[in-house]
Amino acid sequence: MPEVCLACASGWDYYVYYYLDGRAYRIEEMKPWAWSSCLLRSQNDELVMYTYAHTEGTAGILQYRIFEWNDKYGYSLKEDLWQMPIDWDENGKPNAFEYFAADVCIDPFDDNDHSEFHITGAEFEKKIDDLGEMKNIFADARKWDSEWWNQHEDSGRFVIIKTVRTEVLNWPIS
Repeated sequence: MPEVCLACASGWDYYVYYYLDGRAYRIEEMKPWAWSSCLLRSQNDELVMYTYAHTEGTAGILQYRIFEWNDKYGYSLKEDLWQMPIDWDENGKPNAFEYFAADVCIDPFDDNDHSEFHITGAEFEKKIDDLGEMKNIFADARKWDSEWWNQHEDSGRFVIIKTVRTEVLNWPIS
């Protein structure tokens, strides 16, 4: 199952393309709510978009968007897990949370009622524990930023890499 994983702007968007039955597909819903995120592979070979707080104003917010592989249908959303603060101490640090687990992508920041997806903190922790050890997909990845391209544009092997990159970004996606 060949796949290509791309991160744009250091994790502001993720693009995961894969082949299934001779056609290219892209996983949808890979835009995190904050730039502080990473794309992980779980112990069970699931893809996990993990997004976490990056300022005091977002402290305590966590998201795990989990995608599983099916040989017949490709990648699909397995679960969207959220931890959201609902109470803060006198210093502005979160001290109480609500937790969500949905089989659809949700946005707890919107005005919709997501109470049907509420779970307990213990259930949330178990779901995270069940993912096992996770590894960052981009830990050993090649970084293709504009500075890198400017330094290597004339090198033959890098022209090939740039061509492949351009082709991937232009794949006809189903």
